[in-house]
Amino acid sequence: MKKIFRVLVLSEKKEERNLVVNFFEELNIPVFDYDFVFKKIINDDVFYKNKLKKYFANTTINEILNDCKKLKKIKPIIDLEVACRFESWFELNEVFKQNDYLINVSNFEIDLDIYNSFDYVVCFKKTKNNNVFINDIDFEIVNKEINSVNHQLKTLNKNIIKLCKKL
Repeated sequence: MKKIFRVLVLSEKKEERNLVVNFFEELNIPVFDYDFVFKKIINDDVFYKNKLKKYFANTTINEILNDCKKLKKIKPIIDLEVACRFESWFELNEVFKQNDYLINVSNFEIDLDIYNSFDYVVCFKKTKNNNVFINDIDFEIVNKEINSVNHQLKTLNKNIIKLCKKL
């Protein structure tokens, strides 16, 4: 199997992540939405829902998602399941046969081990948090106006294609 160039796009805002997803899906580039899968596991997976009910009795899923301390406690467990689902998605996705790269969108609270598995990191603004530092960003989207973001995404796509050709 050929090497697939893995691109991580980080943004705190769902609207920005949606712009990225829509842009690359229109180009038929595979996009894995980390946060969507994370929330789907918490909301729909009976095994994990039961674990959360035992761990946080009398707490709703929304309360857990909105409480940083509680979310931090469950995140490593759910991150492992998201990583497994990513690998399954990757193996089953026929689109990879026609593409040299994939996009993974996420918020900034991504696990360091997951972060380190990417070849290229894109950020909507330079940020310093627990895992991602300014020096680790390969491409920054600076102007948030829709026309500018689309132009920057086109530039990003060209950069990624050039890098893929070097593989």
